[in-house]
Order: sequence, then structure tokens, then C-alpha cells
Amino acid sequence: MIRALLSRWRTARRIHKIEGIVCRNMELSREELLLKTKRPRIAVARRMVYWLTGKFTGISDKDISKRYGQQRTSVDKGRRGIENIIATSDPYYSRIALECLRQTKKKLKS
Repeated sequence: MIRALLSRWRTARRIHKIEGIVCRNMELSREELLLKTKRPRIAVARRMVYWLTGKFTGISDKDISKRYGQQRTSVDKGRRGIENIIATSDPYYSRIALECLRQTKKKLKS
């Protein structure tokens, strides 16, 4: 039981760090990140959080969707969207996504 609680706490802490990294790079507040809006900058930031959370925590799309009040398919589509942005080298968002990835690797390593 204690192990499970510790694991959930570590995961929540990692997600909090990921949100902070994305918000800092996208120049958003955490409140803006959680808004139910389709404004491109906020939507891309949310997708980056989904992508990095899945990559660095190992939690499922279903669990990520519960945390952010989204449908599982929205999370899956968002994660694939970020991978597509990186693959097609969208100059603005690709740079930010790769910088968030670099910072997340560095921050979660410590």
C-alpha cells in the first residue's frame, strides 16, 4: 500500500514538473493550460503535456485523460499530433517540443 502511494506521488510530481516545463516554454500559466479551449497555442501545449507525460511516466492514455478531463482518444490524437509536428519539422512548435523534451529529460533525471 505504501509503495502504491509513493508511486502515485512520484508520478504526480513528475507530471507537475512536465506541466511547468511546457508552460514556461509556451509562455502560459497552469490555469491557461487547463482551459477547455481550442486556441492553437494552448491546445499544442496540452498535447505536449500528454506526449511528455506518456513518455516519462508510463501511465496510460486513459489515466492521462482522467487527469485532464479529456477523452482517451483526444489524448491519443494529441500525442500523435506532437510526434507529427516533430517529424514534419514545423519550425516553431517543433523547436519548442524538442526543447521541452530536452528539459524534461534533464529535470526528471535529477
